[in-house]
Amino acid sequence: MSTSEKNALQYHEPNRHATWLELFFDLIFVVVVSKITHLLGHTHEGHLDEGVWWKFPLMFLPIWWIWVQHTLWANVYDRDNQPHRAATLLVMLQMIVLSTVLTTDWKEAYPLFNLCYFGLRITIAALYLSCRSSHTDHAGFATRRGVGMMIAALISLNSFFFPEPWRYLVLYLGIAIDILLPILQRRESRGPGAHKAHLVERMGLLIIILMGESVISLASGLGGVSWTGQTVTAGLTGAVMIGAAWWIYFDSYHRLEEDHGQPWGGFFLAYPHFFTCLGLSVMANVIYHAIHSDLDLHSYQMMALAGMLAFYLGKQTPYYVKFPFVRINIWVNSGVTLALCGAALFLPGKTAILVGLTVALLVYVAINFLTVIPKVEARLGSEES
Repeated sequence: MSTSEKNALQYHEPNRHATWLELFFDLIFVVVVSKITHLLGHTHEGHLDEGVWWKFPLMFLPIWWIWVQHTLWANVYDRDNQPHRAATLLVMLQMIVLSTVLTTDWKEAYPLFNLCYFGLRITIAALYLSCRSSHTDHAGFATRRGVGMMIAALISLNSFFFPEPWRYLVLYLGIAIDILLPILQRRESRGPGAHKAHLVERMGLLIIILMGESVISLASGLGGVSWTGQTVTAGLTGAVMIGAAWWIYFDSYHRLEEDHGQPWGGFFLAYPHFFTCLGLSVMANVIYHAIHSDLDLHSYQMMALAGMLAFYLGKQTPYYVKFPFVRINIWVNSGVTLALCGAALFLPGKTAILVGLTVALLVYVAINFLTVIPKVEARLGSEES
């Protein structure tokens, strides 16, 4: 293989798939996420740690955003050559270091967290700036993206100089600017379009690995309890819930990578996945606490409701954006399913609630199969013919 072939953009490969390093990167990401997810698994006398309800999503957001930034960069500019591999490994190393300070004690962990997070963002910004020649007609796009990341990272870094709680506001101000800049810059100057098949594959692989967290919660939960009717029922129901969530997410997932005359951008798929990932992480704990029955009922109800809402919001948004001809069906199907989830919260006991939530997921699978999927297949099938 010639040097020019080795340095060719992965973007231009007709049958592109995730590289081995990207799969490794996803694994490291999920290891970091699992540390955050476990914050919802620790109870004291039936209650969660104080403040965990707001600390959990606020810890989850910056980690998720690093994954999105690197994934969107790799989607367009990755050459899978030695410099790019080394940069990705550097990002992974920094994420491992970051995972060591992800605790509920923000005051003690904050300095190392902020410094390490700054390093992550600067590394990805440097990747964008180094790739300005990859798409010569989009050099300005890569420059603006890289410079914008650096400015946002510097804003967050300066939170060192503010007392609590203002330092956290400054930190997340920089993250919010970072998240909004790609949308604003896209309006100013359209960059290279996303590699559709690759991005859809990366998102799907991430969800598969996060579903593995639910399997781990299920296995670890059953491994530490006595086998009773309650624990067996909760374990079997949790297994069915994971399968139903997989079915809901992937049943027509392949259709998201198709154009069919519509403009296709990566952000409508990447951004809602924050809620999908958040929901799956919460659902893993919903299964765990149902098996152990170690959480007070009110907290369990709130956790179950939050997990379901986040999962459906993240899952439905890309379909709602891409397939406007089934939006009414999406509203109706989601409304029916969430109403069933709400009713399930009033069932007696955590195991009964878990059973009710799983029934609601199965109902969604059925009505989606009868309404949305036939419409999507019929419309897209006619366009293909």
